[in-house]
Amino acid sequence: MPVYSLFPYWTDLLIAKDMPHGIFWEVTGASPNRSLSIEWYVTRYQHEEQYFHFKVVVDEASPNVVAFEYYDVRDKGAKGTIGVQGPKNGESNAIKFYPPALTPISSSSVLIQQSKVVSRTATSI
Repeated sequence: MPVYSLFPYWTDLLIAKDMPHGIFWEVTGASPNRSLSIEWYVTRYQHEEQYFHFKVVVDEASPNVVAFEYYDVRDKGAKGTIGVQGPKNGESNAIKFYPPALTPISSSSVLIQQSKVVSRTATSI
């Protein structure tokens, strides 16, 4: 397991055959203000009618902040877990946990300081 793990939408996802699906990454900007974006266009395993489009953004200028952005999550987060895991055994912070919270997801951010998740925010759709 890596030192940190990010779970923007942890469930059984699938890149469906013959669909415009994929996982893409991009680095934009110039040092010291680069951003890494990893973007998912996927479906849920055994539910190919459910389309998911979300992204993780990490900014070099804000090294302790991770942003999860949700564009199209068909079940509004009902079947996935969202969170981060730290370097110590059992250290984690679930922003949203399956079974679903009362608030559907749209975007969230996590602040990590000295190897600990210290705050989180989430907004609903």
